[in-house]
Formats: sequence, structure tokens, C-alpha cells
Amino acid sequence: MANVNKQWKRFMAVGCNHGYWADPTALEAVLKFKQRWKPHTAIHLGDYVDTTSFRAGAKGTNDENTDLRLDMKMGLDFLRDYRPDILLNGNHDIRLWNAASHHNAIIAECAQSLIDDIHEALPKGCLFIDTYDIQKSFIKLGDALFMHGFMYSENGVRDHAEQFGKCVIAHLHRVQSAPGRRADKPTAYCGGFLGD
Repeated sequence: MANVNKQWKRFMAVGCNHGYWADPTALEAVLKFKQRWKPHTAIHLGDYVDTTSFRAGAKGTNDENTDLRLDMKMGLDFLRDYRPDILLNGNHDIRLWNAASHHNAIIAECAQSLIDDIHEALPKGCLFIDTYDIQKSFIKLGDALFMHGFMYSENGVRDHAEQFGKCVIAHLHRVQSAPGRRADKPTAYCGGFLGD
């Protein structure tokens, strides 16, 4: 009998390590799994950095004083070690792209410098989807869409299945799968949070 799975491809997808929030034990487990699994495609679903100081409500709060260099170092060190074939931006990462056009030149220049650091950290040949747009910031592999995720709520995973069909997301920070209430019965999978 022929080997029926000879043409199958292995993949892995992770997301939401959130820079300085990352749990070193979780990151180590991901890297060990990748080494054993030897995926044909490794995907990072976004939120590789947290960018707390760039969040919209940070001004005037302690969040403005978060250690941006530590956040970037930890996030980019993980990207260098994980070596994704595909990288997507999440809602935390995109803050840098939004800030790069800020009216304050200091903020804009800082954001652009950090974006440049991200590009330099990526392995050669990595497909980088550097937008965060519900209509285009995803990639299809096989019969599933891979994206950071956009919706949230108690039923956020199910909502993604109903909106996009079969998909894999991170965004919601909880490991879960949920079927969509549609005739084609899609399922969405959420990989959870690699943070502490």
C-alpha cells in the first residue's frame, strides 16, 4: 500500500509572545517543538512585540515609561530564534507603523527606527505581511487562513470561523477551537498566549 501522506506538508503557527511579556519556558518549548517537528512552514501570527508605550491611551500613564528596548530585544530575539517563513503583524505590532506617521518627529523617527530593526531581524526569504487589515492581512495555506485575529469577546474564536471560514489565529490569548454556525461547518483555532 502506498504512503497516503507522502505529499503532506507540516506547518506550525504561534503568536502573541508580546516582547517583554514572553514566558522564557514557553518560548523554549516552541523552539524545541520546531526542532523536533521540522515544519515545512513556520508562521508567526503577530504580536511579537508589545509596544505598550505606543498604545493610544499610554500618554500620561506609567505605560509611557515601559522599557521599549527590552520589549524590542525580547521580541526580536525570539523572531531570530524561531525564524518564521511567514510573519504577520498583530494589533500591538501595527502601533509602530501607525506611529511612523506621527506629527511629532521624535515619535515618528523612533517608530521608523524600530520598524527598520524588525526588518533586519527577519530571516532571508521571510514573507512579511506588515499590515493589520481585516480585509487583507492573512495568508492561505491549504484550506485554512492564517491571521493574527481581529475580533474579541467570549465568542471571538467562533466569530472568526463565521467571518473567515477555517482559520488559525492568536489574538485572543486562549487556546481554543470553535465551529462556526455556517452550512460549510468551518472551525477556527486559537493558539493562545506565549506570555507570562
